[in-house]
Amino acid sequence: IERLKISNADEIQRIWTLILQETYKRGELFTLSLHPERIMECKSSLIGVISRAKNMHFKVWIATLREIAEWWKEKSTFRKSQTTH
Repeated sequence: IERLKISNADEIQRIWTLILQETYKRGELFTLSLHPERIMECKSSLIGVISRAKNMHFKVWIATLREIAEWWKEKSTFRKSQTTH
């Protein structure tokens, strides 16, 4: 936001939504990182993009970075089971 000098909430939401949609199409992870001092400034944009994510056709997991890290830790313990015939 600062580097691009974008301060209009609608424009921020529009950009984040475009990124969300493209990421969704690719089946990839969209991570929105927001500095704490920017939360109030970007509140409406953040609410808008989260609302959009919640209404995607296929369910989207909305998680904190902590939850994602815990998921990766858990996933790292999974092992492919081998079946013998």
